[in-house]
This record gives sequence, C-alpha cells and structure tokens, in this order.
Amino acid sequence: MKTLDAIRIEIDAIDTVVMEQLNLRFSLMKDIKIIKQNMGKGLVDESREQMILKKTEIFEHQKALIDVYLKIMELSKDLQNES
Repeated sequence: MKTLDAIRIEIDAIDTVVMEQLNLRFSLMKDIKIIKQNMGKGLVDESREQMILKKTEIFEHQKALIDVYLKIMELSKDLQNES
C-alpha cells in the first residue's frame, strides 16, 4: 500500500500537468473569440459544449468531470468576453 506522501507526490505531478494544459486551453480563448467573430458566430456553441460533456461518459468519475468541464467552459467564456 502506498503512503500518503507517495500519493500526494503523484497528485502533485498530475496537478502540474492539468494546470499546464488548462493554461494552454485558456490561452486559446482570444483566438477563439476572433475566429467566432469572423465567422459571425456567437459566444456560446451549445452543440460543442454537449459534445465535450458527452466525452465524459467513458470515465468512472463522470459527474465530477462534468462539473469540472462546466466550470472550465464558464471560465473560457469569461476569458473570451475579456479579450
């Protein structure tokens, strides 16, 4: 059985990767906004959001992932509004 410290080290490594990837994702929001404007699209694309949420179906912790992605999408829209 792993120790608490060993598990926390694993979690810290995962958190670093997650944060790096989320930072990259959020960095794309300015470009997304410009592209949507050029295409005459609105800020919200419900079919895209549903497609992303559907991807959670294959995971054990689907409910938690849906909650996380709803927040990510909310923050992404906020970033698009700011830029």
